[in-house]
Amino acid sequence: MRDKNCRIFLAHNSCLNSAYDLKVLSAGLVSGGYEVVTRPEDADEVLFSGCSVRGKWVDDAINQINEIHARAPDARITVTGCIANVSAETVRDRAVASMISFQTQAQVLQSRTGLDFEAIDRSFSQDTSQQYESDPGNGLSQLRQRVGPEKAAVVAQLQKIDREFGTALALRYQRETKGFVFYHEVEPAELITVTRSCLYRCSFCSIPKGRGPFTSVPFEDVMSKARAVSSFKCNTSDEVQGQH
Repeated sequence: MRDKNCRIFLAHNSCLNSAYDLKVLSAGLVSGGYEVVTRPEDADEVLFSGCSVRGKWVDDAINQINEIHARAPDARITVTGCIANVSAETVRDRAVASMISFQTQAQVLQSRTGLDFEAIDRSFSQDTSQQYESDPGNGLSQLRQRVGPEKAAVVAQLQKIDREFGTALALRYQRETKGFVFYHEVEPAELITVTRSCLYRCSFCSIPKGRGPFTSVPFEDVMSKARAVSSFKCNTSDEVQGQH
């Protein structure tokens, strides 16, 4: 187990599911005494969760890992996420850093803190107000951004029309266009994982290998989170009504 004062930088180019899990890992590391920093230069260790669904996402992950190593050459690098299970050899061959390790997020948490990933997930709440893309302010050249400049420009134009004519075109575009779902929704929602990975083994899909064996979250854990959110919303609503 490492020094509890160790500073860790987390980055990723992965999907919503993996980003959700990375937040669970981050919460567990903080609970175990680690400090999560926002720049690789400030870190003793870097954890990068990479996507392996498409070749260009693997390229993007490797480019970011190399950028991180250039900025923090003395930091230990651990690669996790789907890319660690599917494309580890590709990363080893093309990464500049000579010392790179590969672990699942559960293994990272257990080896650093002794804490259980599922136990942290059981008590950790996540909602859609959080940022699930990798931090755009960390200075890394990230290829994978769900809401890129083109869509942002469209939204800006639709918002201008909405202000002029009292319409709601921007909201409709956000709700119906792939990439906006689950990212800063107007109506808040709680994200609750029910299963991880996939039962099937389709020849064209690397998700089962990347995400690992299929697991189902215990039903009571799912219901407990749902009850907690429902109770909070009801109490908040009562308080607001009482104020008026």
